[in-house]
Amino acid sequence: MGEVLPDRFAVAGLGWWGVGPVEMAQAMTRNGDTCDSVILWNIRRRLDRLLMSSPFSGIEGLRRLNASCLSRHESYRAIFVVSPHRFSLRMLRSLKSRCAELVALIGDAPLGARRVETTNWSIFDRVLSADESWLRLIPDGCSVKGIMPWGSTLIDPALLSSDTYEPSSVVMVGSPYPERIELAKQLVGRSKLILQGTGWPNIPGVILRPSASRLATLEQIRANRELVVNVHHDQFDRGLNPQFYDFAAAGIPQVVVHADDIFTYRLGLDSLSQDRSFLDQDLLLDERIQSVNSELVAKVRNSYMFHSCIKRGLK
Repeated sequence: MGEVLPDRFAVAGLGWWGVGPVEMAQAMTRNGDTCDSVILWNIRRRLDRLLMSSPFSGIEGLRRLNASCLSRHESYRAIFVVSPHRFSLRMLRSLKSRCAELVALIGDAPLGARRVETTNWSIFDRVLSADESWLRLIPDGCSVKGIMPWGSTLIDPALLSSDTYEPSSVVMVGSPYPERIELAKQLVGRSKLILQGTGWPNIPGVILRPSASRLATLEQIRANRELVVNVHHDQFDRGLNPQFYDFAAAGIPQVVVHADDIFTYRLGLDSLSQDRSFLDQDLLLDERIQSVNSELVAKVRNSYMFHSCIKRGLK
């Protein structure tokens, strides 16, 4: 292996509808480091979905890695692997030969990312989990394990410098999980309620809005001065999903609701957390929501951007 370049990183993984290797690499690059990205499989493409599930996935995946930009550089400080269960042992060995440290990132990843038993954990130098519940799934004796919130990969200067605001309506963003549908019904009539995403049923008294790109969604919410009800499904086990950090980084006020208890909400990180009765509050008039969100915006922008989280995770 050649000389390690301390400021060169790479991210490899799946390309999908959420935050993936490209967005992570852009966030690292914007903060002064050099970071390459490789999309192993783009699951928005039917052919890639078929190849990924075929008996030839290991061969094709290795071919793609060897043909990628990773082969043009002698060594990386670290290569981060997102959705590591999609990488064969030969593919991981190929990546490990090109870096000083091979790091698995696990958390909010699509298509069966909790199938940890199919992952070759022993080859990783470090495993960083976005949430405690994911970390508990990793076998004992595996590498260096730690919790690393993914933080926000937002890089738009206008959004990152925008002040928070007093909201005039409420929005829920994402897929219509049963707990989200139930909560939407509970909120009908309390304020103007918008449901943004694909597949939502018609609920009397709410406005349906089609899904949009990640950046367009943040801009739309800000333009309409909306309060986000951010419902975490149970994979986060009372952690915080990546959307939480994006909303805060963009200066968007939000309320976090956990799927296992839709009648309480929690605002914030660490000492800013506070449980309260969710359905007993007028969300648009609750001064606690406004004051805590102002603190959260500053805290996320200063300490919970993806680049900052990565650097802490590598210490």
